[in-house]
Amino acid sequence: MRKTNLKYINWKILCLISILNISMLSSQRTFDLDVLAGVTASQISGDGATGFNQFGFQAGVLLNTSLSERSEIASGLLWNQKGARTQPSMHNLVTYHLRANYIEVPALFRYRYKSYFVEVGPTFNFLAHVKERTSFETITDRPFRLFELAGVGSVGYQINEKLVIAAQFQNSILPVRPHLNDFTIPPGNLIIGDWHNRLYELGQYFTSINLHARFRFK
Repeated sequence: MRKTNLKYINWKILCLISILNISMLSSQRTFDLDVLAGVTASQISGDGATGFNQFGFQAGVLLNTSLSERSEIASGLLWNQKGARTQPSMHNLVTYHLRANYIEVPALFRYRYKSYFVEVGPTFNFLAHVKERTSFETITDRPFRLFELAGVGSVGYQINEKLVIAAQFQNSILPVRPHLNDFTIPPGNLIIGDWHNRLYELGQYFTSINLHARFRFK
Protein backbone atom coordinates (compact mmCIF):
# COMPACT_ATOMS: atom_id res chain seq x y z
CA MET A 1 0.00 0.00 0.00
CA ARG A 2 2.83 2.37 0.82
CA LYS A 3 4.43 1.88 -2.60
CA THR A 4 1.10 2.53 -4.34
CA ASN A 5 0.61 5.75 -2.41
CA LEU A 6 4.14 6.86 -3.27
CA LYS A 7 3.56 6.28 -6.99
CA TYR A 8 0.26 8.17 -6.77
CA ILE A 9 1.98 11.12 -5.11
CA ASN A 10 4.76 11.14 -7.72
CA TRP A 11 2.22 11.08 -10.56
CA LYS A 12 0.57 14.12 -8.98
CA ILE A 13 3.94 15.91 -8.76
CA LEU A 14 4.73 15.08 -12.38
CA CYS A 15 1.35 16.37 -13.56
CA LEU A 16 1.79 19.54 -11.50
CA ILE A 17 5.21 20.24 -13.02
CA SER A 18 3.81 19.67 -16.51
CA ILE A 19 0.75 21.87 -15.91
CA LEU A 20 2.87 24.69 -14.46
CA ASN A 21 5.32 24.58 -17.38
CA ILE A 22 2.61 24.49 -20.03
CA SER A 23 0.54 27.17 -18.25
CA MET A 24 3.59 29.42 -18.16
CA LEU A 25 4.08 28.98 -21.89
CA SER A 26 0.43 29.35 -22.87
CA SER A 27 0.18 32.59 -20.90
CA GLN A 28 2.45 34.17 -23.52
CA ARG A 29 0.97 35.79 -26.63
CA THR A 30 1.77 33.01 -29.12
CA PHE A 31 2.76 29.38 -28.89
CA ASP A 32 3.39 26.48 -31.28
CA LEU A 33 3.18 22.72 -30.86
CA ASP A 34 5.94 20.32 -31.94
CA VAL A 35 5.29 16.60 -32.38
CA LEU A 36 8.59 14.80 -31.76
CA ALA A 37 9.79 11.28 -32.60
CA GLY A 38 13.23 9.70 -32.69
CA VAL A 39 15.66 7.05 -31.46
CA THR A 40 17.78 6.98 -28.31
CA ALA A 41 21.12 5.25 -27.64
CA SER A 42 22.00 5.06 -23.95
CA GLN A 43 24.23 3.62 -21.24
CA ILE A 44 24.45 3.68 -17.45
CA SER A 45 27.57 4.38 -15.43
CA GLY A 46 29.07 1.75 -13.14
CA ASP A 47 27.80 -1.33 -14.99
CA GLY A 48 31.25 -2.40 -16.17
CA ALA A 49 30.39 -1.87 -19.83
CA THR A 50 31.20 0.95 -22.22
CA GLY A 51 29.36 2.29 -25.24
CA PHE A 52 25.83 3.37 -26.06
CA ASN A 53 24.59 -0.15 -26.71
CA GLN A 54 20.95 0.09 -25.64
CA PHE A 55 18.57 1.53 -28.23
CA GLY A 56 15.07 2.82 -27.65
CA PHE A 57 12.48 5.33 -28.84
CA GLN A 58 11.58 8.87 -27.85
CA ALA A 59 8.24 10.47 -28.71
CA GLY A 60 5.97 13.22 -27.43
CA VAL A 61 4.99 16.86 -27.77
CA LEU A 62 6.66 20.19 -27.00
CA LEU A 63 4.86 23.49 -26.50
CA ASN A 64 6.98 26.46 -27.62
CA THR A 65 6.67 30.18 -27.18
CA SER A 66 8.86 33.01 -28.50
CA LEU A 67 10.81 35.31 -26.22
CA SER A 68 12.38 37.26 -29.07
CA GLU A 69 13.12 36.90 -32.76
CA ARG A 70 15.85 34.35 -32.00
CA SER A 71 14.92 32.76 -28.68
CA GLU A 72 12.17 30.44 -27.43
CA ILE A 73 11.28 28.45 -24.35
CA ALA A 74 9.69 25.01 -24.54
CA SER A 75 8.12 22.37 -22.32
CA GLY A 76 5.99 19.30 -22.87
CA LEU A 77 5.58 15.58 -22.26
CA LEU A 78 7.92 12.96 -23.77
CA TRP A 79 8.29 9.19 -23.57
CA ASN A 80 11.94 8.09 -23.58
CA GLN A 81 13.48 4.61 -23.38
CA LYS A 82 16.90 4.34 -21.71
CA GLY A 83 18.99 1.47 -20.47
CA ALA A 84 22.17 -0.55 -20.94
CA ARG A 85 23.19 -3.76 -22.69
CA THR A 86 26.19 -6.07 -22.92
CA GLN A 87 26.68 -8.84 -25.44
CA PRO A 88 28.47 -12.16 -24.80
CA SER A 89 32.15 -12.32 -25.72
CA MET A 90 35.12 -14.64 -25.34
CA HIS A 91 35.86 -13.10 -21.93
CA ASN A 92 32.29 -12.85 -20.65
CA LEU A 93 29.49 -15.25 -21.57
CA VAL A 94 26.87 -13.50 -19.42
CA THR A 95 24.59 -10.98 -21.12
CA TYR A 96 23.04 -8.02 -19.34
CA HIS A 97 20.00 -6.00 -20.39
CA LEU A 98 18.43 -2.97 -18.71
CA ARG A 99 15.38 -1.14 -20.09
CA ALA A 100 14.01 1.90 -18.25
CA ASN A 101 11.01 3.80 -19.64
CA TYR A 102 10.69 7.42 -18.53
CA ILE A 103 8.02 10.09 -18.88
CA GLU A 104 9.89 13.37 -19.27
CA VAL A 105 8.90 16.98 -18.62
CA PRO A 106 11.65 19.22 -20.05
CA ALA A 107 12.06 22.96 -19.49
CA LEU A 108 14.23 24.22 -22.33
CA PHE A 109 15.69 27.50 -23.55
CA ARG A 110 16.30 27.60 -27.30
CA TYR A 111 18.44 30.06 -29.29
CA ARG A 112 18.19 30.25 -33.07
CA TYR A 113 20.68 31.49 -35.63
CA LYS A 114 19.48 31.34 -39.24
CA SER A 115 18.42 27.69 -39.79
CA TYR A 116 20.32 26.36 -36.75
CA PHE A 117 19.50 26.29 -33.05
CA VAL A 118 20.88 25.16 -29.71
CA GLU A 119 18.81 24.43 -26.59
CA VAL A 120 19.66 23.69 -22.97
CA GLY A 121 17.79 23.06 -19.76
CA PRO A 122 16.72 20.53 -17.13
CA THR A 123 14.24 17.72 -17.58
CA PHE A 124 12.16 16.15 -14.81
CA ASN A 125 11.74 12.44 -15.52
CA PHE A 126 9.37 9.93 -13.92
CA LEU A 127 10.18 6.23 -14.09
CA ALA A 128 7.15 4.48 -15.61
CA HIS A 129 8.59 0.96 -15.99
CA VAL A 130 11.93 -0.82 -15.65
CA LYS A 131 13.12 -4.33 -16.52
CA GLU A 132 16.60 -5.63 -15.73
CA ARG A 133 17.95 -9.11 -16.41
CA THR A 134 21.00 -11.23 -17.15
CA SER A 135 21.33 -14.48 -19.11
CA PHE A 136 20.27 -16.39 -16.01
CA GLU A 137 17.79 -14.29 -14.06
CA THR A 138 15.60 -11.21 -13.79
CA ILE A 139 17.00 -8.67 -11.35
CA THR A 140 14.41 -7.25 -8.95
CA ASP A 141 16.43 -6.31 -5.85
CA ARG A 142 18.04 -3.11 -7.21
CA PRO A 143 15.23 -0.56 -7.43
CA PHE A 144 15.63 2.76 -9.21
CA ARG A 145 14.52 6.09 -7.80
CA LEU A 146 11.16 7.09 -9.21
CA PHE A 147 12.39 10.55 -10.25
CA GLU A 148 15.39 11.45 -12.38
CA LEU A 149 16.69 15.00 -12.70
CA ALA A 150 18.74 15.33 -15.88
CA GLY A 151 20.38 18.01 -17.98
CA VAL A 152 19.68 18.35 -21.71
CA GLY A 153 21.67 19.91 -24.53
CA SER A 154 20.58 19.84 -28.18
CA VAL A 155 21.66 21.15 -31.56
CA GLY A 156 19.27 21.23 -34.49
CA TYR A 157 18.65 22.29 -38.06
CA GLN A 158 15.40 23.62 -39.50
CA ILE A 159 14.76 21.97 -42.86
CA ASN A 160 11.67 24.04 -43.60
CA GLU A 161 8.94 25.94 -41.76
CA LYS A 162 7.40 22.72 -40.42
CA LEU A 163 10.24 20.19 -40.07
CA VAL A 164 13.28 20.20 -37.77
CA ILE A 165 15.92 17.56 -37.06
CA ALA A 166 17.96 17.60 -33.84
CA ALA A 167 20.63 15.69 -31.94
CA GLN A 168 20.29 15.68 -28.17
CA PHE A 169 22.59 14.77 -25.29
CA GLN A 170 21.10 13.97 -21.88
CA ASN A 171 22.82 13.06 -18.61
CA SER A 172 21.47 12.46 -15.11
CA ILE A 173 22.34 15.26 -12.68
CA LEU A 174 21.51 13.16 -9.61
CA PRO A 175 22.13 9.39 -9.31
CA VAL A 176 19.23 7.23 -10.50
CA ARG A 177 20.14 4.56 -7.92
CA PRO A 178 23.04 3.66 -5.57
CA HIS A 179 25.81 1.31 -6.59
CA LEU A 180 25.40 -2.36 -5.73
CA ASN A 181 28.60 -2.34 -3.64
CA ASP A 182 31.20 0.22 -2.61
CA PHE A 183 32.34 1.68 -5.89
CA THR A 184 35.58 3.55 -6.52
CA ILE A 185 36.81 5.02 -9.77
CA PRO A 186 40.61 5.05 -10.02
CA PRO A 187 42.11 8.58 -9.80
CA GLY A 188 42.60 10.12 -13.21
CA ASN A 189 40.25 7.65 -14.89
CA LEU A 190 38.06 10.57 -15.98
CA ILE A 191 39.89 13.52 -17.47
CA ILE A 192 37.60 16.13 -15.87
CA GLY A 193 39.22 15.56 -12.47
CA ASP A 194 38.94 13.91 -9.09
CA TRP A 195 35.71 15.77 -8.25
CA HIS A 196 34.10 14.05 -11.23
CA ASN A 197 35.29 10.67 -9.94
CA ARG A 198 33.78 11.36 -6.53
CA LEU A 199 30.50 12.39 -8.17
CA TYR A 200 30.23 9.06 -9.99
CA GLU A 201 31.01 7.19 -6.79
CA LEU A 202 27.66 8.45 -5.38
CA GLY A 203 25.63 6.19 -7.65
CA GLN A 204 24.69 5.34 -11.22
CA TYR A 205 23.79 7.91 -13.90
CA PHE A 206 22.10 7.52 -17.27
CA THR A 207 23.75 9.04 -20.33
CA SER A 208 21.91 9.10 -23.65
CA ILE A 209 22.25 10.44 -27.18
CA ASN A 210 19.12 11.02 -29.20
CA LEU A 211 18.38 11.79 -32.85
CA HIS A 212 14.86 12.95 -33.59
CA ALA A 213 12.60 14.93 -35.90
CA ARG A 214 10.04 17.56 -34.92
CA PHE A 215 6.97 18.55 -36.91
CA ARG A 216 5.52 21.92 -35.96
CA PHE A 217 1.83 22.85 -35.86
CA LYS A 218 1.09 26.58 -35.75
